[in-house]
Amino acid sequence: GHIACLVFGIFGRRSSPSLTGEEHTMAMEDGAEATFTFFQRDTDEELAKVGEEHVPVLLVAPGIGNNCSAGYIQVFIESSFQRLKYCRVAVLNHLGTNKERKLASPRMFSYGCPMEYSKMVETIRERFPRSPLIAVGFSMGGNIVLNYFGIYPQKQTHFAAAVSLCQGYDLVTTDRYFKTITGRLYSFLLASNMGRLIRAHRSTLFQSHRLSSSVHAHHNCAETCFGLQHQRVTALLSNQEQVPRPDEKSSLWPCKMRTVDEFLMRRMGHFRSLDEFYSSIGSVHQLSKITNVPLLIVNAEDDPIVFRPLLSLPRNHAENNPLVLYVQPHHGSHLAFYEGGYLMPNGETWLDRLLAQYFTAVLKNQKLAQSV
Repeated sequence: GHIACLVFGIFGRRSSPSLTGEEHTMAMEDGAEATFTFFQRDTDEELAKVGEEHVPVLLVAPGIGNNCSAGYIQVFIESSFQRLKYCRVAVLNHLGTNKERKLASPRMFSYGCPMEYSKMVETIRERFPRSPLIAVGFSMGGNIVLNYFGIYPQKQTHFAAAVSLCQGYDLVTTDRYFKTITGRLYSFLLASNMGRLIRAHRSTLFQSHRLSSSVHAHHNCAETCFGLQHQRVTALLSNQEQVPRPDEKSSLWPCKMRTVDEFLMRRMGHFRSLDEFYSSIGSVHQLSKITNVPLLIVNAEDDPIVFRPLLSLPRNHAENNPLVLYVQPHHGSHLAFYEGGYLMPNGETWLDRLLAQYFTAVLKNQKLAQSV
């Protein structure tokens, strides 16, 4: 698991395609400009002949610090095009992951707030109102997807299915694991990547004169997504001194994730402590609310980033919900699932094939249910 995880982290997918799509900008209520990239193999005319109701849209949330250019996302898109007869794909580009695109407001992506994902879903629904929707979340993206369904349970029926892949569910337990000898290595690697993104956007993230607008910017996210009470948010808005300011010096060169989260992430979310931040944003709090959408959850036993005790959370949820399928292979590491060897692995993986099979099955089942 460790070897595969490190190889995946350094080299990603071997021979991943270089697919290009249409980038769409979404103006958020807080002034941020989120983007997603839309991929489509067939022309609109060809798909119109098939019928929109037969062309699913896969709505993808990548892992931490990633966007549509990540190798595993590119392989997933290519595999979906090849194995599904017809489909479209929309990939959320997490705020701040494109170093060349300047942030429009002083915040980056969140580990759990589904505001940008929700905006992408609504944009796609308006464009393709009759197309089946399938939510797909990789790692941190899986946390965002499940939070989306838990925070907005009425939207579960808008989807044909949902998928959560290799996520950790509970950041409190993950934080404890990151304090172990092995966990410190992965915490350092994740923090190093976050540091590169933070440094690329430091001029926007740490503009002190924009702090007031930043507080207003996070009002909806703090109250709706992060669980802060309305009275507490109002107090923050009325007393600027109570707003914890992101610490530029401590955030630029972090050696562990706790540093990133303490001096930047939890302060952008207006949490009073790191413990409150970790205990609020994990999808463990939303699992029991996800009961009206078919859900596939995949976690590998040898995933070195997802602490083994965390795997009981999705397993227990699946045991109590007939719409949930939980798959726990012995091997796969963290999003790697390499086949063909570590040095020369195949491009497409077991995970990519599994997803295509699951999509085909749920769409077929949906058609049968509609014909009854």
